[in-house]
Amino acid sequence: MRALDVLREAAAMKDQARTRGGALALWVLRGHCPDEWLVAFWDAAV
Repeated sequence: MRALDVLREAAAMKDQARTRGGALALWVLRGHCPDEWLVAFWDAAV
């Protein structure tokens, strides 16, 4: 799934680019994953 690739890339990046990439990936996944998973990813990414 392309969205998961975006999540991996966002997690690998640093600083502001990582934050923007992570936010975009979470926006894409919002209808496909439980909210708890999205929150856990965001907390780990930033």
